[in-house]
Amino acid sequence: MQHLDPKQLPESVGPKPRRRTTSVAGWVAAVAIGAIGIGAGLTYFFPTDSSDHLTQDEVQQRQHEFDAHGPVKVELVPADQVRNAVAQMKLSPTENAALLSRLAPDSPQPLHLARIQLWDSATQDGDVVELSSAGYQRTVSLLNQPVELTVPVDATSTVQITGVRDGGGGITLGVRSGLDATALPVMTPGQILIFPVSF
Repeated sequence: MQHLDPKQLPESVGPKPRRRTTSVAGWVAAVAIGAIGIGAGLTYFFPTDSSDHLTQDEVQQRQHEFDAHGPVKVELVPADQVRNAVAQMKLSPTENAALLSRLAPDSPQPLHLARIQLWDSATQDGDVVELSSAGYQRTVSLLNQPVELTVPVDATSTVQITGVRDGGGGITLGVRSGLDATALPVMTPGQILIFPVSF
């Protein structure tokens, strides 16, 4: 068999140089990574502001409306739903039993259960409050979507709200029970606001 010298090999037999092709997927990925990098850089140097921006007039208007509103008429939990409502309040077994005892009609210190909704009435920016009523306390992170709480109310007929965290521009809080709704005055962390309720 005749062996061919390498220089005798026809051009078509040798390996062809690989042509460099640009992948469309690779190009798109590079553009996307660049855009993400630019966006991250802009966010770092020019952060978006998601805090509340109420004018002084709006702050005063809230205070005026709250002062003129009077007691919030609360929606009471029907008697046949009381046990189920208490079970959803995340109490210890001892607290659960004590609350049910005070909710009994013949209790010397009777309580009622009310449904109250809280929400951030301006920009959802991380505002946090603590609600206290008749010995019950609950910390609430405020969202634009109302959060419903079941709370005991007693003969003093008041609910206490304490500012815990301000996401920026003041703690902006709305309160509703049944059809009665009101915006509370703008609060600061540590500030306590007591509002009357009726039922």
